[in-house]
Amino acid sequence: MFFAFNKKVYHFQCKVCYNRIMKEFLKKNRTSVILLAVAAVISSAAAVLRLIFRGRPDAVTEYFLPFSQDVLYAVGRLWQWVPFTFTELLVIIGGIGLIVLLIITLTRAIRRKTKLFWLIRTLSIALVAASALYLMFYGMWGENYYSTTLAEKLGLYSHERSVEDLITVTNIVIARSNAFAAQVERDGTGQVKVKFADSAEKAVDAYALAGKDYPIFDHPVNRAKYLLSSKLFSYMGISGIFIPFTAESNVSITTPPVDISATICHEMAHSLGIAREDEANFASYLVCGYGDAELKYSGEMLALIYCLNSVYSSARDRYSETYSSLSDIVRNDLKYRNQILKQYESPLEKIATKSNHSYLRAMGQDDGVKSYGRMVDLLLAYYLDNN
Repeated sequence: MFFAFNKKVYHFQCKVCYNRIMKEFLKKNRTSVILLAVAAVISSAAAVLRLIFRGRPDAVTEYFLPFSQDVLYAVGRLWQWVPFTFTELLVIIGGIGLIVLLIITLTRAIRRKTKLFWLIRTLSIALVAASALYLMFYGMWGENYYSTTLAEKLGLYSHERSVEDLITVTNIVIARSNAFAAQVERDGTGQVKVKFADSAEKAVDAYALAGKDYPIFDHPVNRAKYLLSSKLFSYMGISGIFIPFTAESNVSITTPPVDISATICHEMAHSLGIAREDEANFASYLVCGYGDAELKYSGEMLALIYCLNSVYSSARDRYSETYSSLSDIVRNDLKYRNQILKQYESPLEKIATKSNHSYLRAMGQDDGVKSYGRMVDLLLAYYLDNN
């Protein structure tokens, strides 16, 4: 009895002590608890959104895509007054803020002045930010990865083709490339003359024209921007990037001149909810066809590179014969393009490629970075079935 009585008293005292500690903890960390609750609500909203559209590509296309296009256009308009990527400014400011926060945390830890509630609050803020970015990504754009394919939207039927079909379409692209190569304006060295601001404006006009023939493009688009850190992106092997959080289509100005306009149109395709890379490539090809000779040539060169790579992989014995059909001008442009790309080869490219590969696989593109080349399938369907 004596021990049983003491046990009850001990339990009672522990319960009182526990309640007192929890009350004190909640009093000091009320803000952190609220922040954690906000993070949980935001994460739950994102999860509900994913569940609503999971396995329902038609619903994504019918309901989410129009909403996404409107939101991305509206958000993108906010930063159009900045000629370069506004996101870079946010990253710089955010980076400085994180460094300052890290220094303060380490300083307080060394001096043993860091209190538990302060660390919990910092973690709570980080969780809210991460949850908000997750919801913004899928709520504004990410769900478009799971919509119906661009082939379905355009009425194209992509299926397995013969080598002869590939050679036929490659020859069409070669003929078009040869023709436009002779029409574009060039500088004193004979290279394609491109001014980024002009190309960005021409791309907007080309999308407006393309929208008259293809409903998927029948929506206003914002002008693409150049990256202040273009050289860094080139060293990573990245010619352009779309940032859904600020709805900005961004292009590296150190990209080979012949690639710039096609890259602009590729990134702008993402702003219309065309998320998959092969589809953005094909959208770029179609839209470039509504521009002037320079825009057309850039689009044809985009298709040409992927077609030649496909011929080399599928019918290497036919590659030399096919390549010999290129005009001297096109060959020189390809040579100059390769020279520029070689200048920026670095270990960063391998790291960035692996990261992009993992990201694309996470977004349902099982072949990762190889998915860019699937635009050839769309080209074959377009030329052999559509025309």
